[in-house]
Amino acid sequence: MRRWRRSFPGVSRFGKDVGSAATVESGALANRFAPVLEAFDRYGHRIDEVQFHPAYHQLMQLGLESGFAALPWQNIAAGHVCHAALVFMLQHVDSG
Repeated sequence: MRRWRRSFPGVSRFGKDVGSAATVESGALANRFAPVLEAFDRYGHRIDEVQFHPAYHQLMQLGLESGFAALPWQNIAAGHVCHAALVFMLQHVDSG
């Protein structure tokens, strides 16, 4: 655990953010309101857009701001281990 903190101190901060009441509520909302496919616009033209609840975007922003997506490939010690820890924590809030 000490090596994680030295190599990526954001793991603890991310855990606090993920465990907050607001993030847990966002996870519940993202799971309650499924994405909706908008296949056509009002003129009948094919658009194939997927509309997500704003809570889903909040969760995605939280992960991206933490370095979630690129962490394993940055040149830091234990990058893959830190990434796994972030994935593990975020999956408790929203598995989608």
